Amino acid sequence: MSSINKKILVTGHRSFVGRYLCELLDKNGYIIVKASQDYYISDFDYISEIFSNEKIDFIFHLAGKSPDPLCEQNPKAAYESNVAGLEAKLGHLKQMY
Repeated sequence: MSSINKKILVTGHRSFVGRYLCELLDKNGYIIVKASQDYYISDFDYISEIFSNEKIDFIFHLAGKSPDPLCEQNPKAAYESNVAGLEAKLGHLKQMY
């Protein structure tokens, strides 16, 4: 598959894995759309704006709350980031296709 004009949304692009993934994607000619960590990835309006402004071909959802002790201390925040964020992105994909 050609990488020409393929846009990839990467959440968690500042994470350990995300940094290396973005570097690899960039070297292979993909256009990377990075979801800002300044917003909750579960924020429907923020995700809507990304999908309205960009034609996203693929998503790498790497954003999330970790390690486990932090999730146990604040399970609501962990859920919002790890589950609701993914649900929001999948909802947008469903509307697009």
